[in-house]
Amino acid sequence: MEIAEQFGISPDTLYEWQAAHPEFSEALQNGKTPADAEMAASFYKRGLGYEHPAVKIFQGTADGGPVIVPYLEHIPGDVGAQKSWLYNRQPERWRDQKQVEHMGSLEHRISLMTPEERIARLRELQEKARLAIEGSASEVEEDRTPPNKS
Repeated sequence: MEIAEQFGISPDTLYEWQAAHPEFSEALQNGKTPADAEMAASFYKRGLGYEHPAVKIFQGTADGGPVIVPYLEHIPGDVGAQKSWLYNRQPERWRDQKQVEHMGSLEHRISLMTPEERIARLRELQEKARLAIEGSASEVEEDRTPPNKS
């Protein structure tokens, strides 16, 4: 830990000081906030891209010395910073890996049903089968029964 090194002590000693002196622990935490804010602002700026003053130095002549030319350098937005920002701010839209709900096998879905739900579903399917056999049903629907989430 960097702070322990600065004080010339072991990290364990630092942890003991923090436990024994809450005001010391709070001061350490408060010291992190400005650094975190500055890093966040820098990361945001890097994602957007920015411009900053710079100079180019040319050799020039023997009697005139070097030629210094100031200019405004453009730093383009960093794709890695942009991607990281979007992944964390809008994960449902930008993550590479999407969460897919898996309904499971028919046996698994049946095992999740209560006995009453199984009987009701059996009767519903029997009625669909009867209508299909008699020709009353134009088409047998696909089974879209969601599993019982208990």
